[in-house]
Amino acid sequence: KVLAVKGCKSAHQLPLFLRSLDAQVTMRQQLTGIPMLGGAGDDFLDDLMDCLELRFYEPEDVIFNQGDLGSDMFFICKGFVDVILQSAGDKVVGSLTPGDYFGEMAILLDQPRTAAMRARTHSAIFILGRQNLTELGKDFPKAVARMLDYAESRRQAALAGKWDKQQSLRKEDEEMVAEHSERM
Repeated sequence: KVLAVKGCKSAHQLPLFLRSLDAQVTMRQQLTGIPMLGGAGDDFLDDLMDCLELRFYEPEDVIFNQGDLGSDMFFICKGFVDVILQSAGDKVVGSLTPGDYFGEMAILLDQPRTAAMRARTHSAIFILGRQNLTELGKDFPKAVARMLDYAESRRQAALAGKWDKQQSLRKEDEEMVAEHSERM
């Protein structure tokens, strides 16, 4: 049975507490599928969820700019986020989808943002701050070390031109984005 809330035509019009609860449940499920967190265990994932801050973004909201110094990484729960090279005239070079993450180079390797990120649709994104990651590392050093190793391997692959996770959306995916925009 579908829950209907009077006056709400899409999910982004739901009361904040309902959107937040839905996002928390969804994000916890998605964390198990993130390769960087593979094998980390439920205790780590539960503590990670406690450290994450949820933010909602509107279409066209800039999450951060290329070259910014960062102290957060981001996990996309709902919505689509464009990867933009501002140094190339705001060229969209890829899109990320629910279950993807970004910003790990800044938080784990202390590097400036290599691209700008902008919400394409209404988006629910969880944010992990460097301080919270440091605290997690005290209780789960192996899990955080794996995250560091994974970020470094992605950085090396990107430098070698071999990492293409941030590829552009295919035409058939555009319908999915449009449908998601209507629901969010």
